[in-house]
Amino acid sequence: MKKKPTPKPNPSNQFLLDPRALSCWEYYINPKSETYGNAYRSALKAKYAESTATRITHETWWQVKIRRMNLLAKSEKVLDEDLEMDTIVPVVGMFGPIVDKKTGKGMTKIDPDLRRIRQSAATFVTSRLGKTEGYSTRTELTGADGKDLPTPIYGGKSK
Repeated sequence: MKKKPTPKPNPSNQFLLDPRALSCWEYYINPKSETYGNAYRSALKAKYAESTATRITHETWWQVKIRRMNLLAKSEKVLDEDLEMDTIVPVVGMFGPIVDKKTGKGMTKIDPDLRRIRQSAATFVTSRLGKTEGYSTRTELTGADGKDLPTPIYGGKSK
């Protein structure tokens, strides 16, 4: 007689991660966790079985999270480069860089395209990271943290 498989302690599907997966990931990425950076120990702490903990980094959900983390790191690097980019470029003529005859130094100018890229990067970062400082470009129809907007007072007179 076939033995019925034991059900998962925390059912999951393609849309919903096992709550242990979320805990495991939080333990892994939290610098204050004693299992920070250690996938095996984080999995054990999240109540995974030893057999699963030894291969946790081969799980699809884990690889997706690592890939996403790497993409975010690359994006942050590009933003840093854009924010630090020098927008002053040499003035180049038909025969190469133009040199000031009096000083002997190459002439420079501000490149408007590079300046626009740098400004766009700064605006993007400020709108995301500066939300609590008032730099938000919110378009939602709710108040802070999704709460209701205050009731407006029309006309300033009460009856």
